Amino acid sequence: MIPSRIVLAGGTGTVGREIVKGLVARGLVPCVLSRDPDNARSLLGASVEVVRGDLMHPASLTDALRGVEVAYVATTPGPELAEQEGNFIAAARAAKLRRVVKLSGFGTEQATDRIHRLHAASEQRLASSGLGFVILQPVMFMSNLLWEAESIKKGIIASMFGGGRMSFIDPGDVAEVALVALTTPDRVDAVWPFGGPEPLSYDDVAATFSRVLGRRVEHVRLDQREFRQAAARLPDFVVEAIVSTAGMAQEGKYEVMDQLIQDKLGRRARTLESWIAAHRAAFAE
Repeated sequence: MIPSRIVLAGGTGTVGREIVKGLVARGLVPCVLSRDPDNARSLLGASVEVVRGDLMHPASLTDALRGVEVAYVATTPGPELAEQEGNFIAAARAAKLRRVVKLSGFGTEQATDRIHRLHAASEQRLASSGLGFVILQPVMFMSNLLWEAESIKKGIIASMFGGGRMSFIDPGDVAEVALVALTTPDRVDAVWPFGGPEPLSYDDVAATFSRVLGRRVEHVRLDQREFRQAAARLPDFVVEAIVSTAGMAQEGKYEVMDQLIQDKLGRRARTLESWIAAHRAAFAE
């Protein structure tokens, strides 16, 4: 039986908004946990229930999770990630939820930067909580390329990934996989790593932008010193994560295929071409 009450912590995020749409399309009324309910309602519309709750304040989670069967949790990568998700997992355990679906990232067991380590700690806490769980480990979101939109408009995408390849994935696919995890009636205790349809280097990414946009986009390769200079305004933990991911990509550790998407959704993952075409306006000159 599909869970009757599903709460999303992170329902206004890139993946979370797509999950909300999918639940509404299934005739369900998702409940979104938010520190700013008015903002969440304006983003998600009237067909969604919104409750006030703050992952840094455990007491606020008690009422939000009362009567809930299944929950989704995704937090903004940052130093408080493990604490926030730990509070949520503890509240979910106290409320005796059937299952928690956590959005994590690929490579948590191998990477050494702070964000991956915090994800790993949160994964371990969830897996040992006694709750049913699904840990989603997608590779690189295609939507991360939106951070490079201004540069791409000028015909350049710069990176320190060299020739390293990654299986970029459409966040919409991640949301559909999450929907499967949230709505399955059976108990599931699983880690689901998955990638997109094919591993791509940033040279491939630039070539794909060139084809779809109809103008040349060039990949400019940066060494680590050049990258750190260019990223001077970013928080240290973000720079660490990018450097770590680039190193793992260059070692071939992010070449992950879309078999899980095929198994769960019955189709191939969406391509980078289709994602760029859908977001063409963001890269228009």
